[in-house]
Amino acid sequence: MYHESFRQMLDTLQHRVEDARRSGMSMDEMVQLTSQIGDWLAVDAQPRTQEQRLLRDLWQVAGPQDKETLSRLLIQLAESRPQ
Repeated sequence: MYHESFRQMLDTLQHRVEDARRSGMSMDEMVQLTSQIGDWLAVDAQPRTQEQRLLRDLWQVAGPQDKETLSRLLIQLAESRPQ
């Protein structure tokens, strides 16, 4: 389903979300951090897969509310993945 590199990115995100939850970070705090990372990646990182390119393109056209929604969705996707 996913390109291997994108699967690895989701695995990493899943572990980071688990770590954040264990340390007591709230969803809002995770969304804020994810948004900051998204801003940086959209400008400074070269996408390596079609999925990463799609995320970058969505991020670049998104307004603040859309970025918050994308961040929440990525976190929820990471949390919903089987261990």
